[in-house]
Amino acid sequence: MASQLHIALVCAGVMLRKILTDRVDMSNDITWADLPIILHDARLLEFRWVTGWLRRPQVRLRFECLRRNTDGSELTDPTVELVIHDLSALAVAYDATCRPSEFQPDHVLSAGDLHRWSPRAESGVWINNPGLDEDFLGALRVDWFVGKPATLPGCPLRIGLAFGYGRPGLLMLVGGARIEAFAADGPLELAEWVAQYGAWWDGWHRHWAEKKSNPAAPASFPEDRTIPVGVSPPLDSEYPWPDEPVVDWDPSDAPAEMLTALGEWFEAEACKEVSCDSFLGDRRFYARQIDVWWVEGNRAGASVRGVEHNAYKGSNTESVQQFSLRRRDTGWAVIQLARGWPPYGSAPARPAADKPWLLRWRSSPVITERPAG
Repeated sequence: MASQLHIALVCAGVMLRKILTDRVDMSNDITWADLPIILHDARLLEFRWVTGWLRRPQVRLRFECLRRNTDGSELTDPTVELVIHDLSALAVAYDATCRPSEFQPDHVLSAGDLHRWSPRAESGVWINNPGLDEDFLGALRVDWFVGKPATLPGCPLRIGLAFGYGRPGLLMLVGGARIEAFAADGPLELAEWVAQYGAWWDGWHRHWAEKKSNPAAPASFPEDRTIPVGVSPPLDSEYPWPDEPVVDWDPSDAPAEMLTALGEWFEAEACKEVSCDSFLGDRRFYARQIDVWWVEGNRAGASVRGVEHNAYKGSNTESVQQFSLRRRDTGWAVIQLARGWPPYGSAPARPAADKPWLLRWRSSPVITERPAG
């Protein structure tokens, strides 16, 4: 997903960790700005753009959520419908990491689609985030159904949705005056929703504690398919990362300003603590080689090959990072990253002869082929 969106979601995960592991009661402090926390792992079942003579335009978002009664019992219907009132902005954007001249969205939503659209998919969510709003407006294609870009600053409430891994291919932005939540039996107060979300995760902990005593139990519960975001144990601040330069480029014909922007991004990431500020979290990437690069207009792309160190496993694995960059007034800025691992088939492999940087790596061995067994 877009790097800023990824970081926003990881920040929500860090707050989730405080709720789940530190048992911090957030019900009195949480606001609508924290909505991404309680929409982690939720699926958007339906998007409805409601218009008509008898009511002001609004958008209704119906999510399948992680909720239980606070006594631990199951809810008959865990869905929640969010209603954004007094709609003043509605736009759909399409983006990709390819060259702009090659971009063609797989499917384009029409106004008719938006009146009742059923994606039934998880989405990243952001609220009133100027950086993500800016990325939205800079997508390769943006279709406006209500309002225009100049409308956004005047919207008291801006909710964004992003679908897809890596740089999301489909994004939606809704601007309105206020928001309400409804459960099947009527209005749902935010504090109650948070309590129900916490109750679901309490049940998750109980479920997995029971599975430890009976590991052969069938995996037939939602808890078996849900992994909490951001609940890894904290990493020791004195952790001994590999004693290697973070950036050590092999010769490349990529523009020097692109290499500088990428190098500065990697160096900055390596200096961050494992927190919501860090894109890779408990991993560190050592940049070595530019596989492919291109520049077209104010966009650029680069595939960077190197070594990803996993602190919890203590392993070094060959990895390929896919970047998008945009030209800002100050030069190239890194705005997106997705990654894959050649040993596991999620990124292209290259022969050792094409990777001279491997000979310069002096730390523990690098996994470049899938381990046997």
